[in-house]
Amino acid sequence: MLEMCPPCLIESLVQQDPKYEGCPLNRVFSRKFLGLYLDDTLSWDTHINTLVGRLASTIGVLRRLCIVCLMMQRKGLCILV
Repeated sequence: MLEMCPPCLIESLVQQDPKYEGCPLNRVFSRKFLGLYLDDTLSWDTHINTLVGRLASTIGVLRRLCIVCLMMQRKGLCILV
């Protein structure tokens, strides 16, 4: 058997396709775990981009509700406390 130095051993393992019980595994670039999105580079980009998208849609709904409520108040249909 050919002796390999640790960097060469790691490099040869990285080049192989990962398998579990003989079945190839699909590569996943990001995954949600305990409410946080983790990516393969361990950066916050995926998590922040997901939150920005969710917050933008929530702000849009609140903006539309505010406009509707103001219109109802002008017509006397709604009393704001």
